[in-house]
Amino acid sequence: MHDAVELLADGVNRARADLHLRGARVHGIDGVRRIALDGGDALLDLIGGVARLLGELSDLLGDDGESRVPSRPHVPPRWQR
Repeated sequence: MHDAVELLADGVNRARADLHLRGARVHGIDGVRRIALDGGDALLDLIGGVARLLGELSDLLGDDGESRVPSRPHVPPRWQR
C-alpha cells in the first residue's frame, strides 16, 4: 500500500513539475513578445516626438504655410469709389 501511495505522489509531483515548466515557457515567450512590443512602441514614440519637435520649430520660425504678402493689399474705405 505504501508503494502505491508513493507512486501516486511521484506521478503528481512529475505532473506539477511539467506544468511548471510549461508555464515558464509560456511566460518566457510572453516576455519576448512584451520586449518586442515595448521596443516598437518606444520607436514610434521617438518618431512622433521628432515630428512634434519639427512642427513646433516650424511654428516658432513662422512657417505655417501662409504667404507673408497678402494677396490683395488693404485699401482704406475712403479711398475706394
